[in-house]
Amino acid sequence: MEVTRDDYEKDDSKLLKDIVEAIKTAQFVAIDLEFSGVQRKTNVLGRKQNIRERYLQLKEGAEKYQVLQFGICTVQYDETEATYICRPYTFPLCPVTDPKWQMEREYTYQSSAIKFLSDNHFDFNLLFSSGVRYLSHEEEKYVRDKEEKAIGGIMEDIHIEESQEEFLKSVVNELQAWIDDPNPEYDFINITGPNNEINGYQKRLVHQVVRAKFPELVTMSRSKFIQVIKRDDEQEATVLKERKERSDYNIKKGIGLRYVFDALKERKVPIVGHNLFGDLIHLYRTFVGALPPTVEDFAAKIHEDFPVVCDTKYIATCEGHQSGAASNLQTLSDTLNALLYPSISLHLDHQMGANVDHNAGYDSFVTAKVLLKLITSYQSRLGEGKEPAAEKKAREGMVEFINLMGQYDPAHSDQAAAQGDELLLPPFDSRVWNGLKNRLRVNGTEECVVVLDTIDEDGGVKLLL
Repeated sequence: MEVTRDDYEKDDSKLLKDIVEAIKTAQFVAIDLEFSGVQRKTNVLGRKQNIRERYLQLKEGAEKYQVLQFGICTVQYDETEATYICRPYTFPLCPVTDPKWQMEREYTYQSSAIKFLSDNHFDFNLLFSSGVRYLSHEEEKYVRDKEEKAIGGIMEDIHIEESQEEFLKSVVNELQAWIDDPNPEYDFINITGPNNEINGYQKRLVHQVVRAKFPELVTMSRSKFIQVIKRDDEQEATVLKERKERSDYNIKKGIGLRYVFDALKERKVPIVGHNLFGDLIHLYRTFVGALPPTVEDFAAKIHEDFPVVCDTKYIATCEGHQSGAASNLQTLSDTLNALLYPSISLHLDHQMGANVDHNAGYDSFVTAKVLLKLITSYQSRLGEGKEPAAEKKAREGMVEFINLMGQYDPAHSDQAAAQGDELLLPPFDSRVWNGLKNRLRVNGTEECVVVLDTIDEDGGVKLLL
């Protein structure tokens, strides 16, 4: 399901509530992102990068390139139908914020990324015409602070140029004469400049001089003049309340897609992705704010927000050697399609059309299927073995199975078709997940993996490198 701005932001729309409810009831949520570019690996003379260096490289990429699409797929087992119901959503992200906030975002595109996405039918115009808006937590704070100052009339004084001193003197005299007039013609006065023309700078000066010299007056900016009226505290309170309500409404609209991210975080739902390390970095930058300076700090924050994460890239390569091609998402999906169990179904409202390759929602659905079938395959090999070596042996068997299946047509394998018969996804706190969850594959580095759930002596997360 592709979610556009009109679907998402309607005041009477149930869509966001439905998405949040799907997250709350999900056993896990698979995610995928599409980017405007990918940071190239930095060459290190004579050796591979280490994890700390790779994090800084990916951090730089997340600060330069943007998330164009955010895909999630909620997964819930339906006991009546004996199948896993998948609900994939694709969210195009709109880069433009409310013009009143004057908060520009700089967008950077990598030519090769544009070509790749274009070749896969990506609609760049959709981002601007119908993309869902968003504010990170950091951006929301900036906007709220700015709005609070504007609503409260808190403006910094600006320098008064010598050429404007005579203009301001005439403004003060005009206002004082209006105040002193016992029977003014109107209950307001309009202030403009020479020849009935006033620019933005002069408007700021009028606001400034009235604040300083006439606190009993209120200024209101108009297109060609500043209107000044006498302060009415009751009316001011009403106007202030209306402004705050309007501002809060606009900010809530602007937060937009971040509500989905916040629901994932608040629910602490297990997060599943393929090659997840980079996606988590981009998610943090997009919906939280500035990235932590070190990989250790980043890992601690991610583990706090998402206590369970599963990287299907890591699970598929957890033991033994496997080529990069054999462990990419689509190849894994094609390989594992031979497994008949568990049953996996798309919800009727989430059917996919044509040209869905490299669509974030579709790829999140594929990731969900891969996890279900990987773990089913692993469980079928783990059996009832209790000895410590059983888990390692089962992981080796699963990886060997994936490698072998990639060498011939899996549709002809009776053994593959029987794998996982009647096995279901185990709870994430069961022994099945030992050594599989909270491991992120980072190929091309010395360590190759980040482990998120090791506890140090002080009870905090210690990153294993």
